[in-house]
Amino acid sequence: MFVHPEACRIELTYQTFDVHDAPGQQLLVGTLEPGSKSATAPLSLI
Repeated sequence: MFVHPEACRIELTYQTFDVHDAPGQQLLVGTLEPGSKSATAPLSLI
């Protein structure tokens, strides 16, 4: 979960990926659930 001062609460689903060229490092990717309130919240910032 991420709280933005203008877009309010945004819930993300996270996945981690190993970075093969950097042992011990991982890439963390957060995605929004399509159609959810969290997916439309960032649009209010435009």
